[in-house]
Amino acid sequence: MPTRRWRPIALVALLFLLAAPSHAWNDFGHEVVARIAWQELEPEVRSRVLALFRQAPRDSLMHCLDLNQDRRRGCGRFAYRLGDAESGEDGDRILFERAAYWPDLARQLEKYNRPTWHYIGWTWRQGTDGTAHDTDLPVPEPNAVSQLVELARSVADASGRPGERAIQLAWIFHLVGDVHQPLHAASRVTERRDEREGDRGGNGFGLDEWNRNLHAFWDGALDGRFRARHRQQALARFASQANEPLPEQFWRAFGEVRDSEYEAHKDGVAAEARARHPLDDAVRANLKSGDFEAWARESNEIVRESLYPADLIRGETPSSTYADLAYDTSLRRAALAGYRLADLLRHLLGPDETR
Repeated sequence: MPTRRWRPIALVALLFLLAAPSHAWNDFGHEVVARIAWQELEPEVRSRVLALFRQAPRDSLMHCLDLNQDRRRGCGRFAYRLGDAESGEDGDRILFERAAYWPDLARQLEKYNRPTWHYIGWTWRQGTDGTAHDTDLPVPEPNAVSQLVELARSVADASGRPGERAIQLAWIFHLVGDVHQPLHAASRVTERRDEREGDRGGNGFGLDEWNRNLHAFWDGALDGRFRARHRQQALARFASQANEPLPEQFWRAFGEVRDSEYEAHKDGVAAEARARHPLDDAVRANLKSGDFEAWARESNEIVRESLYPADLIRGETPSSTYADLAYDTSLRRAALAGYRLADLLRHLLGPDETR
């Protein structure tokens, strides 16, 4: 019976553990962006991207994301959620999408971990009337924008080492997604002691146990409802099996119910993004090809205009209206990120006439 007596405490701790440290779009968000780019690209450009990824250094563990390579040894969580997918074109698409999340997985690898590359924290203050004001705090470098410039230059140089270009290309995939997540381009300054130089893109703005903080909430905006539904299913399964260890049994249940529908849900969200925000003439005119700072400035403006309303309260769950805002905004930004990534890849790796 000791297990049952401790379960309420264990469940609270478990919900806290579920709110893992926030880095960027979560895996789902990055893969939706890459899925949209994949759907937009010509087969020749896709093939060049995949050929480069498959020359990544062995110690990067990028091969662990590839169904067409032996990933059985030493991969750990890098070989995550490949499920029953098959090799061939399906495996190619999976590698293309999972590579976009590789820089977050690579936080475990000291050689490849680049913490400051994931964001550009332009700081701002919010007036009592809600208006935004600039600050004179410096922007640290290297950051997402400065690195996108350097990475694009390096990948475009066909004389570079293939292994290095593969890593650089994965970072491009990732950072294009990052600069379209609004909170990767803004940091709100307040009078709180821990926010006088900014709230670290909402990481300092705590919410409830499940969402953890504002940054994490926006990281998971595209699959928040999906994860919440699977959390409830996993908790129900967990509660009926009291004698297994904590939290391993819950994580297994959560993984099973999430993974079983993950690809189908990603298909649906990517399709919705393209349907609601198609690549029409107006969007084409707004691609701002290769203008990485302009892309990030768009995110910064979104934060300043709408992400900190008066009814967003620290320590509480955001309202359904706010959750709808986060989903709709993220859907639009993911679509634009996917279109821009495809356009960038054509310029970097496409046939000579498209560069």
